[in-house]
Amino acid sequence: MAYYDNANKFKPSVDTLKKWLKTRKAKLGIKPGLFETVDSSTDQLWSIIALLIEMTALGLTLYGAWTKYLITGKVAIMILAGILVFLFIVFDYIGILLHIHDEPDKVITRNTIKITSDSTRLKILYGNLEAISWRRFTSYILLFLSALLKIIALLQFVGSSALVIIILTLFYLVVIYIHSQHTGYFLSYLSFNRALKLEYKEWLSSNTNGLTNQFQITQPDQIVFTTNAPLFPIENKLFQNGRQKIYFTQKTSNSDSSVSFEYTLTTEGCLWDEDITILISFFNPQLTMPIVENCIRLQFTQLGIIT
Repeated sequence: MAYYDNANKFKPSVDTLKKWLKTRKAKLGIKPGLFETVDSSTDQLWSIIALLIEMTALGLTLYGAWTKYLITGKVAIMILAGILVFLFIVFDYIGILLHIHDEPDKVITRNTIKITSDSTRLKILYGNLEAISWRRFTSYILLFLSALLKIIALLQFVGSSALVIIILTLFYLVVIYIHSQHTGYFLSYLSFNRALKLEYKEWLSSNTNGLTNQFQITQPDQIVFTTNAPLFPIENKLFQNGRQKIYFTQKTSNSDSSVSFEYTLTTEGCLWDEDITILISFFNPQLTMPIVENCIRLQFTQLGIIT
């Protein structure tokens, strides 16, 4: 899929590319999982379901408090309901943001593992990948507290039977799951998409008026790498697929009698994960790993990351 038009002329800013890292990635296969978004419609659907449950809790809390206020005339009931609703929203929002905050680091670590061979560093990277940060731990606490407050509020203002307690508990366990596994990704997708559209609009306006801007591609990004076997017949010199090119530059005979082949990989604009998947499909599966690894390195340079 094309994430935006004119990908060979327009390139999003580094800040926007970093926002892209917070969207959901495919974690299987050999492709990176950097510049892609998967299952955004699923995340949207679950987020809407969670929102409906949340709005129901909010509405029932305020309605129940209003009903009790009409009976008792105590303003404190409405104040308490207002405070609880405010805490619902704040705890949920902060919890969701904290939960998704570390996702870019996880994505970068996951891809750094793919280009790392040193066993000591790999052990550290895997440890970082599996670790639960204080932000993520705090996010679970806040989401749990939000769910607990909603249950307490509904029991206080609506009803308190055993069946109601069981149903509400199940509902809000589901909501905690949705917020931690879907809502953060969906909100990140909206944030990335909004930033992308604003930059594309600015680029399009400048381009239409013949003006230069920071999003205009002036030259391709590139990386030089070597392999132990030729990727394609060296007399061809060049392989091209769409916005990506691989140039053969030289063949070197090493002191240990081995031979290495040097190539330059270039891309016009952002190197999408989909581009990599298509690119490696043209090569012998035994030769794809050096291509994938250097595609990841090239993506890292586009993110401003030095490996």
